[in-house]
Amino acid sequence: MKTFLLLAAGLGLAGASAVLTARDAAVIEAPASRTPPPSAVVEIDSAELFRRAFFQPPGAGDKIINAERREWADAEGVKRWRWFLVVEPSPELVKYLRDDNAFGLVPAPAVPPIEDAPAWFIIGPDQVDCLQAPRGGLRLFFNKTKPLLWATSSGTGFRPGAPATVKAAPMGPSSEGRLPNLSPPKE
Repeated sequence: MKTFLLLAAGLGLAGASAVLTARDAAVIEAPASRTPPPSAVVEIDSAELFRRAFFQPPGAGDKIINAERREWADAEGVKRWRWFLVVEPSPELVKYLRDDNAFGLVPAPAVPPIEDAPAWFIIGPDQVDCLQAPRGGLRLFFNKTKPLLWATSSGTGFRPGAPATVKAAPMGPSSEGRLPNLSPPKE
């Protein structure tokens, strides 16, 4: 009888675990859309985009060919952004990005697909070396034959916070915490 009860309890736990795992897997498999809606705000200030992308202004030898940054909010209110940049880099910029590895990038085994890129962001997978962030969206594509760099990144901002609660003001004068107006009696 004990064996039967232990067997029934074990099967019950296994079934509950399978149901919970299937429920969690269904939640994980439904990613939020990363594609910007047509109403996304597009920014094309190339020098500012370069500065925000590489944390420094363009150098004298850096020639920005194209730049675009998109910002939008998804259905849950999370702000998202994505930018694209094509540059003829100076030797200093190549040293900073590739040799000094300023962002801790790692070589990509293959050129990853670029989602919803602008028409001018065209990369021949066999013509570039790709470095990418291990846990982020930053990707740099260095042309193997001429000084040309494609860069892209994407990410999210913060979810809108809850509205601040307004504390009610006290209704009238309170004597709590106040000292009396008269001095103590003297004996």
